Amino acid sequence: MPLIVFDRVSLVRDGVVALNELSVSIESGELTTVVGPSGGGKTTLLRVIAGLERPTAGRVLFDGVDVQNVASADRDVAMVFQEHALYSHKTAEANLAFPLEVRHVGEPQRSSRVAEIARAMGLDRVMNRRPNTLSLGRRNAVATGRALVRDPAILLLDEPLSNFDTKARLGARLDIRRRHQQSGATTVYATNEQSEAMAIGDNMIVLNRGTVQQVDDPTTVYRRPANLFVARFIGSPPMNAMTGLLEPDYPDYRLQVGDERLLVPTRVIEQHPALHDFMGRRVVMGVRPEHVHPSTVEPFETCLHGTCVRIEDLGEKKLAQVDLGLGEMVAYVTAPDPLPGIGNPVELAVDVNRLHFFDPDSGSSL
Repeated sequence: MPLIVFDRVSLVRDGVVALNELSVSIESGELTTVVGPSGGGKTTLLRVIAGLERPTAGRVLFDGVDVQNVASADRDVAMVFQEHALYSHKTAEANLAFPLEVRHVGEPQRSSRVAEIARAMGLDRVMNRRPNTLSLGRRNAVATGRALVRDPAILLLDEPLSNFDTKARLGARLDIRRRHQQSGATTVYATNEQSEAMAIGDNMIVLNRGTVQQVDDPTTVYRRPANLFVARFIGSPPMNAMTGLLEPDYPDYRLQVGDERLLVPTRVIEQHPALHDFMGRRVVMGVRPEHVHPSTVEPFETCLHGTCVRIEDLGEKKLAQVDLGLGEMVAYVTAPDPLPGIGNPVELAVDVNRLHFFDPDSGSSL
């Protein structure tokens, strides 16, 4: 299966930059998710791989071969769109067989391949039914099966689960992973759902406004975001972020946020050497909600004070939204830990060992 390389690829439509000097590799045989907000360039990236759009500049290579002048039909690429685009007048079996028919594959081989895909997709019992009688999950299986039936080298999935409800979406994630393991195709999956991208992908490409923000495995993207955009986009609820003045406070340091002084131990500064260049300057501090708790639950070295303005009960845990005066912070509270009442003061303990720091101008991680 091919390695896909984007070499400084740009695409401009009517003066609007859809892709901006994209340089990224998609590993052979892996399932790579492309995630970002709407309009970020995800679908455009897939269309460029498929040959449906031509870059304004740069090169796209499959296993080192420039495919700029290779027609879409000759790229051995299959694509599944958000709207599954099945033939409504054809049965599931006929939909699966169609790509082989247009390639003039003989009937014995065609029937064998369709039966094989039907078993893999769990479609054995619905082969005689038309798409409008199938659930969304089954329709997705037929659409994906139709793409896989000709054994493509590259499979592109463009938000295939966007119309699914929550329960169906969770089941479909597992199904997609299983299908990928069976096919071994180099697979690129575009979605604006960050949790979906993390659950499905071997690697993630985070896009915003046509520019690559980070390429890494899901765990690294979550734990070590490359910039403030990634930190805030990946994770639900998103990372808390506050801007303050970083100053020495012997023997440690402090981040002055309004009237609050957040203690930053020397060991934390040493873990982020770039912070030495920001002494006496403003810096953005980030901390994920799971690393913030009411101090009565889990005391830490550093605390912030505010007023509880909202509580979301999620069952096994609760989210407390606290107004700090200059901004709000979300903290995790694990049931049955005591909760602050809405409108009451609350002291938040912050795990300083889990702090992130960002350049307030560029947003880059420090």
